[in-house]
Amino acid sequence: MKKGCGIIYCRARETCAQVASEMTARGLPSKPYHAALPARVRTETQSEWMDGHFAVIVATISFGMGVDKPDVRSD
Repeated sequence: MKKGCGIIYCRARETCAQVASEMTARGLPSKPYHAALPARVRTETQSEWMDGHFAVIVATISFGMGVDKPDVRSD
């Protein structure tokens, strides 16, 4: 199995939470990321993901600009 991390983009905030929950339940730790989350939670989520504490961030399509993480998977 390949190691790394990834971003799943969703159009709706509610979908981010649903997808992250389902992925975590299936054994792939994931967290949602969107504008409705408190700034503190967004900052913590992004920092934890960048530091490798969980593999997948599930974000609205507005996230992603300026992400500089060398192990983000593109396939």
